[in-house]
Amino acid sequence: MSRRYWLPILAVVGLILSGQVNAQAVGNDARGQPSASQGQPKPKADPPPAVSAAVQNDIHRIAGALESANDEQASAGERQRAQQNLDDQNRMAFWASAMFWVGLAEAVITACGVFLVYWTLVHTRRAANAARDAVAEAARATEVASKALIASNRAWVKPEIGLGSPLIIYPDDNETGASVSVSFRLKNIGNAPAIEIGLHAWLLTHASGEPTIVQLRGLCDEVKKKPRNTGLTLFPDEQFPADLGLGGYSIGVTMGREDIIRSREISEINMPLFIVGCVDYAFPADPTAHHQTRFAYALHANGGAEVAPRESMYRSDSLRLTDMSTMFGRYAD
Repeated sequence: MSRRYWLPILAVVGLILSGQVNAQAVGNDARGQPSASQGQPKPKADPPPAVSAAVQNDIHRIAGALESANDEQASAGERQRAQQNLDDQNRMAFWASAMFWVGLAEAVITACGVFLVYWTLVHTRRAANAARDAVAEAARATEVASKALIASNRAWVKPEIGLGSPLIIYPDDNETGASVSVSFRLKNIGNAPAIEIGLHAWLLTHASGEPTIVQLRGLCDEVKKKPRNTGLTLFPDEQFPADLGLGGYSIGVTMGREDIIRSREISEINMPLFIVGCVDYAFPADPTAHHQTRFAYALHANGGAEVAPRESMYRSDSLRLTDMSTMFGRYAD
């Protein structure tokens, strides 16, 4: 038991003992005095004496001390609980602050990680672009080297063109409108053999409304799309055939009846004619590609007159060919 409770308890015990002593003293005094009225009838007994004022004051002081002790005990408990609550709140505030800083540190670390990932991606993309550029540059260098090798070790076929037969303009009831033979003489002026040489020629007119050079480009591009057939082979400085003209190597070319009729609708007197074509070949350093030398000639009657779009025949010695390369430009690849 706490010391603060011993004092009030001892005070109460002392108060009780002193009351009993006072009561006994009063009784003894009463019994010691002779009764003046002995023999007389006993009067009615008086009520017990009231507690003295000093005792009442002691009682009040003890009660106040007890209440004060109880109040002090309650106040001490409340202070203890308040202190405990304050300590709990301080600990909660500390851990909340710790959690905030930990969260902030995690956010900073995450941001740093995101930045590092982004920077890695940037450098990876740069490296990929550099690698792609390096591959492209290597491809270009390889292509340049290949072209240089091909250019220094390739064939170049140069054609000469002549007429190998008369020009015939057929009547309108014939499916063929016109025909003539084109004579070739080929020479390899390169430093490698020309292989799989193919000769292609066409007889054209302005009646189609399309420029001659455009028609020539389209026809020769179509040749490049088709596989080559086995053809002539010419070694460097070799020429084939030896002669040009009627005794040379020639192929026939024709024009449709519709072209003659359309030309006649344009003019009854003049029909501009063109012999165009290409020599298609390859060589060992580039055996799969189509290499071509193209040509275009205007076909005139002697004296510069145009051929008339009507049924007739023109001997080869009455015709002449005019090289149009100065107008269209030479083409060789």
